[in-house]
Amino acid sequence: MDQFEISEATICKHFVECLKVAHQYHVLPDSFVYAHVDNGQRSGDKLSRTIAGKKAKAMGVNKGFPDYVFSWGWEDGRNDHGFIEFKTTRGNLSAEQIQFRASCERVGIKYGLARSVKDGVQFLQEWGVIKPTFHVF
Repeated sequence: MDQFEISEATICKHFVECLKVAHQYHVLPDSFVYAHVDNGQRSGDKLSRTIAGKKAKAMGVNKGFPDYVFSWGWEDGRNDHGFIEFKTTRGNLSAEQIQFRASCERVGIKYGLARSVKDGVQFLQEWGVIKPTFHVF
């Protein structure tokens, strides 16, 4: 990784911080909920990662599922959903992630590939979740 490139974990951490601020300043709908999907252990020795991966698979983790799932709009009957996958500036989607994105696009479910906190917030603004007056610098 380039010394100036921010890790995916750091991008996700700052994205969640932005969501908390957006909630605090009431620029998110009351019905907005989100969850980060833990797609497995990435640290430790090979055996630890293998065991963690098998446990995660047994619990329903699927390859290709995005980092975040969102739901909103219950108060006005829209009941919208969306997904965001975060990658570093050099990160690429796996074959499974490409297939998941294509499935979403085929049935009209919102999906975004974000490479920064600002990208993630922009997707939520485009989807009508976060008010356009909320800015990330």
